[in-house]
Amino acid sequence: QAGPWAVSRKCTHLGCRLNYQEKEGVLVCPCHHSRFNKEGVRLSGPAKKNLPRFQVAAMQEGQDGKGYLVTY
Repeated sequence: QAGPWAVSRKCTHLGCRLNYQEKEGVLVCPCHHSRFNKEGVRLSGPAKKNLPRFQVAAMQEGQDGKGYLVTY
C-alpha cells in the first residue's frame, strides 16, 4: 500500500486485542500467543490470516496542538 498505513490490533484467530512488544518488534496475542510482525504478517500461532491493513491520512493540527490520523 502506498502512503501511511496501520494494522489492526485485533487478532485474526478469535479477536483478542494484541499487545505490542517493542523489544522484539512484534504484536502478540495474549489469549493464544499468535505473533505478527509490524506489517501485520502472521509469524506463528493458531491465527491463520495476516492482520488487516488500513490506509491512514494525516489531518491538520487540532485545536489542542496535537496531530491526528484518520483511517479510511
